[in-house]
Amino acid sequence: MQLGPLTQGMNNRAADHSLPEGAARNIVNADVDTVGRLRRRAGLTKVYPGVDVRDGYSCPAGEFFVESNNLMQLNADNTATRLQHGIVGPLAYHYMLGLVYMSDSRRTYKLIDGYVHPWGLPRPPKPTLSGAAGALPPGVYAAAIVGVDGDGLESGASEIATINLRQAGGIIFTNLPVLAGQTVRLYLGTANGTELYHVADTTAASYTVAATGYDDGATLETRGVSRPPVGRIIRDYNGRVYIADGTGLVWYSDVFRYDHFRLDEGYLMFPDPVVLMEPVTAGIFFATDKATWFYGGSPEDGFEIRQVFDYGAVFGASVRRDDGSVMWQSQRGAVIGGPDGSAQNVQEKQVAPDQATAGAAMIREENGMQQFIASLRGTRTNTLAARSWIDAEVVRRGA
Repeated sequence: MQLGPLTQGMNNRAADHSLPEGAARNIVNADVDTVGRLRRRAGLTKVYPGVDVRDGYSCPAGEFFVESNNLMQLNADNTATRLQHGIVGPLAYHYMLGLVYMSDSRRTYKLIDGYVHPWGLPRPPKPTLSGAAGALPPGVYAAAIVGVDGDGLESGASEIATINLRQAGGIIFTNLPVLAGQTVRLYLGTANGTELYHVADTTAASYTVAATGYDDGATLETRGVSRPPVGRIIRDYNGRVYIADGTGLVWYSDVFRYDHFRLDEGYLMFPDPVVLMEPVTAGIFFATDKATWFYGGSPEDGFEIRQVFDYGAVFGASVRRDDGSVMWQSQRGAVIGGPDGSAQNVQEKQVAPDQATAGAAMIREENGMQQFIASLRGTRTNTLAARSWIDAEVVRRGA
């Protein structure tokens, strides 16, 4: 018996009596090339004998996975190095500008040169202010502090503290926090002013400002800033980092300040948990398990929102392609999202895939073919798939 060529690939939607020539009902553990030739799928080789391995990720910075709640990096000799202990829940990754940004269900991290650091700095407590001798004119003064790490990154500002100098004098900042690996940066306003200016950096528990002249310094820009929230999808688009948090919220950072988030205003809201978030040149594809949208533009100019499909996607099963497009596994098959925001379901007419709650995806290039591979879990049979059938004559009481 000759099998093939299977130029039409797999088709589990057409009824048995109308299956197109060159199509197969199901293709399992086999590849079909561009001219319909059937080949046995390549096998697997175990490279690391881990225990409770999950959440794998590959990028230019390396290959990473979680083993028994430890973040591990796979070495060239197929051994692994532990980078971080205490990973809680699923770990989301995103590679950007040489760094790997990560989040589990409790904390956010950055991988820099093979070492794990906190992603973002906590806001310091509100400073205590008191009067002292000095030459500051009378008036009400506002003040705040921020933490600064070794790279010059500022935390979000503390709550604003105020003091009323009834006569000329100075201002003492006290109870300043001692932050490991950080300095404390002090900001102070002018008499009865609202703008706050950089006056000093210190590692001491107190500091006195006694003279004017500081109001030509840098102004405070991190009021209302928080460290990155935890999430289960991390992506970047047009100078911002976006984090989908597993509810209906997607948070976005300040422009080119990937550690600064404004949780009172910097977010998008969806009716259900976001399971897909993939940027392209013209905007971002978002999906819940019920629908898919394209957001064109930017937060500052206002997004142009367009519903792409009235069905959703599978969480975790998406991948970027070299041509700037993206692919993902939807509830009705594989979809290609173009750089311009166009979207095409390339399987829906022929294949009704098993429904899934989550998965993973990759692009494989082998034997001159480029293949989209989605591994799915939590699957159930799709009711759109064809069933076997027979013609029958019902006989009742001899009639």
